[in-house]
Amino acid sequence: MASQDSLRNPIIVVLTISCTVVATLLAALITGSWSPGGSNPTSAQPPSLEITETQTPTEKPSENTTPLPEVVDEPVESPSEPAKINPSERGDPVPAETGTSISHPQPTMFLADMPDSKRLGTSVASVAGKSFAHPVYWGYSCGKYPKSEEWVLGREWKTFTADVGIRDDAKDGASARVEIAVDGTIVGTTNDFGRDTLVPIKVNVSGANRLTLTVVPLGPEYCGAPRNTAVFGDARVSR
Repeated sequence: MASQDSLRNPIIVVLTISCTVVATLLAALITGSWSPGGSNPTSAQPPSLEITETQTPTEKPSENTTPLPEVVDEPVESPSEPAKINPSERGDPVPAETGTSISHPQPTMFLADMPDSKRLGTSVASVAGKSFAHPVYWGYSCGKYPKSEEWVLGREWKTFTADVGIRDDAKDGASARVEIAVDGTIVGTTNDFGRDTLVPIKVNVSGANRLTLTVVPLGPEYCGAPRNTAVFGDARVSR
């Protein structure tokens, strides 16, 4: 038994050394630190360059570079809808708003234009050769003569003015006189007059509510001849 153990120990040692040498050679072959030719491969290989990422150098802007203006998209109006410009911005006069105008009182009004003259004669008439465009008159009707007519003044007028006379186309012998009353009180009476005569009238009606004109016929009456009457030529009231 002792001889067998003595033989095993050298064998084990040899095997151990052999395994160590083989392992060392394999490691050298794997790492490339040894080649069978005996030369050192490490010294023969050129240095390697490993590139992991390509980087482009960033150019730093110059301090003197002028920045480009920022472009802002603006809405473009359709040609079918022209831009609305305020007249005040264009320099044009601005029209006044409807209903803001101030109405001034009418300084003069003809009696022929008043509602109370609707049933009277107001057509153009000629007296003593003078034509009047805004007269008032009323005529005969077989004795039923409407002698008086009245107008409402509403205390808005100061003066009543007219030229009174017999129409130029009246029958021969026609004549009359006129009375003027303010609020029921007679304030003036003319003399008798006939054709070819023109009598001016001017009466103060300040504060008066009603004006009454009365024609008193003096000549013959003719049925169906309404022209036989007095005419108040351009009778009017003024402020």
